[in-house]
Amino acid sequence: MRKTVLSSYFVALAALEDENGTNIPHAPALALLSAAAKGDASVLALFGGQGTNEVYLYELQSLYDIYE
Repeated sequence: MRKTVLSSYFVALAALEDENGTNIPHAPALALLSAAAKGDASVLALFGGQGTNEVYLYELQSLYDIYE
């Protein structure tokens, strides 16, 4: 159910953004990402522990399917 709701939300959002003149409110930009874009900060992703748990691949696939 959660996957269906989230997927539907993002499909609807993409459809609205494609229309000309549609004003969709967006959340403000994250300070860290804004600073990284200006070169004032760095972003690092750290993945640890996945090698000991085989379930993470299924979780990663599920997240990809939802937020594709």
